[in-house]
Amino acid sequence: MRGRRGGIKIRAVRVGVLLPLLVLLGVVFAGSSSQQHPTTPIYDVALDFNDTHHLYWRIDYLKEEVEFEVHTKGKGRQPWLAVGFSDRGLLEGSDLCVLWTDWHGRVHFQNAFVDSSLRLDAADHQDCQDFRYKVRDDVVKFTFSRKFDTCHPHHYVIQRGTTHVVWSWGVGPLYRLSGVLAKGDHTGMVRVELLKPPLPTTTLDNTQVLEFGPVIEAGNEDLVHHMELFHCEYPPEVTIPKYQGPCAAPDRAPEIDACKRVLAAWAMGASPFVYPLEAGLPIGGPDFNPYVMLEVHYNNPRLVAGRVDSSGLGLHYTRRLRAHDAAIMELGLEYTAKMAIPPHLPSFTLSGYCVPECTALGLPAEGIHVFGSQLHTHLTGVRAWTKHIRDGTELNDLNRDDHYSTHFQEIRRLPHTVHVLPGDVLVMSCEFSTKDRDNVTVGGFAISDEMCVNYIHYYPRTDLEVCKSSIDSSTLINYFSFMKRWELQATSREASWRQNYQAIRWTPLRSGMLGDLYLNSPLSMQCNKSSGVRFPGYWENIPIPHILHPLEPPPSPCSPAEKVVENDSPLMN
Repeated sequence: MRGRRGGIKIRAVRVGVLLPLLVLLGVVFAGSSSQQHPTTPIYDVALDFNDTHHLYWRIDYLKEEVEFEVHTKGKGRQPWLAVGFSDRGLLEGSDLCVLWTDWHGRVHFQNAFVDSSLRLDAADHQDCQDFRYKVRDDVVKFTFSRKFDTCHPHHYVIQRGTTHVVWSWGVGPLYRLSGVLAKGDHTGMVRVELLKPPLPTTTLDNTQVLEFGPVIEAGNEDLVHHMELFHCEYPPEVTIPKYQGPCAAPDRAPEIDACKRVLAAWAMGASPFVYPLEAGLPIGGPDFNPYVMLEVHYNNPRLVAGRVDSSGLGLHYTRRLRAHDAAIMELGLEYTAKMAIPPHLPSFTLSGYCVPECTALGLPAEGIHVFGSQLHTHLTGVRAWTKHIRDGTELNDLNRDDHYSTHFQEIRRLPHTVHVLPGDVLVMSCEFSTKDRDNVTVGGFAISDEMCVNYIHYYPRTDLEVCKSSIDSSTLINYFSFMKRWELQATSREASWRQNYQAIRWTPLRSGMLGDLYLNSPLSMQCNKSSGVRFPGYWENIPIPHILHPLEPPPSPCSPAEKVVENDSPLMN
């Protein structure tokens, strides 16, 4: 399905500002009776906007390694190219594999780090293995492999979740590698999920959604930041006024406010999302209103004006219904200013709870099977994970991303389906960094506010759509009264949550007190059906569920002997 008719003209916006636009349209699906979508073990990404440098990779889970292949178009004489990994996308501290040629014309391939002066420093232990290269039609192609965990200090560990791939290109030849400026003549970074789980082979025949992905207008790949498709929850006979324009425009029809049920979502850099063979997203039918809303967010940091975009989402579907209807559930924190992150902190963690009282009411006796997950924060989020607890015993994480970036929020298939039973607990946690912020950051919808949410994809579909929490309201009122009486802060019962948080002069001690308050206070719960109505019960002053039996840490793949650093020679001289 193309998500647009006509184009949207992009105006210049300030750096870092997301421009959201809505498009309301009737559902028009482009099915296929014969098209195949073969699963391939080879993935790829363009390293730069002009696709001068391109990265391919495939995963060997038995060997616990990734094989990479890099294609770079010929530019200049004997260039060097570095490709590697970084915790947060910065060159400093990154772990690189570097192809270079010396002044005698000999080809080298070495592992190197980037030091604090942003210069290359050849590693003592070379963990860029199995190097091969060739030049064809002015294109340099080289391959190498890398273990998930090399077992050597300072080397990057490839994990599930986001990987920041950094690269640099420069003119050669070089006398030696160490001491060369790491940024070279050109440098860049892309975010990918390297360790992708294997996907099923789907047949797109003839109404259940099997797959959805982006349809980006050529040339606008740098502008389209993310998109969401919402269903308008009305009876089938209701006609929704068509609309195209800014999300918060005053002339937007009020009927659009009911277009809230998420059908599909995509973020820049993400691959298409493929459903498991046993489930699909149900659409259509006699009770299905034919209107959906496409919300497109644009990021225009270069302030380019006058460009027109017609990007959207493509949905592939079948008339042969699968065994189960899939659905989406929201876990984590409520979208509310009741939760806050103090300023000037390198690390502050917030958690939202899906408590056993809610899953006991909202899930069927046989439970649900979670197969996909989209972790979500705004600009200060740096790490996100969801814990799974049953009868006080911690099970394996439902999802985790230790290198999370708000600029790469793809919906990811889980490597294994997670079975969640009634009475289970799901805890969504996010680590935030507010080192560069001078005032408190509160929860909310604005990009300058924060969120901590996991949109899980599961089957079979249930009535439970939102299972999120915030601190209990009466507890927070008492906290602000305490801050006024004993800490002499300008808080008051008449002010809003946001105003009270902003009235506090934050110190490390007060920040620590707030963190302890969140960890030990009862909860206010959203245990909501898809209609927005709460399940029966009193959902204030709910106790925080605790882990009684923590999960044992996974065994290390590295024996003590393997962790000893040796002075190996370069791979190739």
